Amino acid sequence: MDAATGSERALCIANIWKARHPDAHLTVEVEPTLANVHGVGVDIAWPSSKGLVGRIEV
Repeated sequence: MDAATGSERALCIANIWKARHPDAHLTVEVEPTLANVHGVGVDIAWPSSKGLVGRIEV
């Protein structure tokens, strides 16, 4: 797994989940070394090396 793609993977999964479950409340949190998706039943995380920080609620 390429650690540099964690934030992109988190956003992709959140977009796919939201398209399939429009009423779902999702949160994508990106930290300097980790990208998380919350609200899909289990938390999903990937390593990230981009150094980004942010939170998106979908």
